[in-house]
Amino acid sequence: HGSPEGKVSVDAGDEVTAFRWGDVLAKGKAEDGPVRIEVVGHHGTEWVHVRVEDKDTGKPVGCRVHFRSKQGNYLAPHGHQQDVNVAWFEDMGGDCKTNGVPYAYIDGTCQIELPRGANYVEVARGFEYDPVRELVEIKAGQRHLTVKAKRAFDMKAKGYYSGDTHVHFLSSQSSHLEAAGEDLNVVNLLASKWGRLFTSWEEFTGGLAPTSSDDHLVWVSQENRQHVLGHISLLGLSELVAPMCTGGPQEDWVGGEVQTLMADWAEACKAQGGLVIMPHMPVPDFENAANIVMGHADAAE
Repeated sequence: HGSPEGKVSVDAGDEVTAFRWGDVLAKGKAEDGPVRIEVVGHHGTEWVHVRVEDKDTGKPVGCRVHFRSKQGNYLAPHGHQQDVNVAWFEDMGGDCKTNGVPYAYIDGTCQIELPRGANYVEVARGFEYDPVRELVEIKAGQRHLTVKAKRAFDMKAKGYYSGDTHVHFLSSQSSHLEAAGEDLNVVNLLASKWGRLFTSWEEFTGGLAPTSSDDHLVWVSQENRQHVLGHISLLGLSELVAPMCTGGPQEDWVGGEVQTLMADWAEACKAQGGLVIMPHMPVPDFENAANIVMGHADAAE
């Protein structure tokens, strides 16, 4: 964009070289002594409706997608973050970064503005699908793009179910979106407390979240935490177990005292028919080691 009569100035050390923008656009590049510039941006874009299908069933499947231009720019689907902030409690739900690479979670469809020409697309869906990595050519006037993902194996057919016992900060809806995107059968969204900040407390229903589907179940429970005695995840609760965190910062508020023991929380969970998980292994902190020996824990993570 900009007037063809405008100037592009390049500071090359002791000298400033100026090029007429119209000349650069017309030739695609310009050169003056040691300074050379070239237009590498795309020439036009298309608004594309993307559909990711299971290769065998033809049905759309939730997944994690990454689009990139041939210049290496990440292209986020409409409604997703272009720059994904991975800081604590930032940009939660719908986007993530893995090894520094940004991805968008979609339900199998999305809309995106893609440059004409070659674009790189990557699709991932948990451990049971082959990852898709390919170049796609976007043509002038193209409005649709279909990508097919192939299931490599089906552990559920063999009696195994996938899940995540430790999720924070998401809403129950974004939990379902990401569960579908990673092909997880069960996600446990854990309410907790961080000083005076409570998270996901309002998502608790005492049963399956209403956003659950047949293949992707979401249950909101809680992680109770003490900075010395340890952390404990209480799954499958019908009633929240309070107090949620005690014993001072960083889990509890400044000046907070120890009001209960990990064993008390574990017993309250089991009285509801829930499961007790000892997280952050192999660091059981202080009391959790005793709770494992005493049989309060059903599992560790």
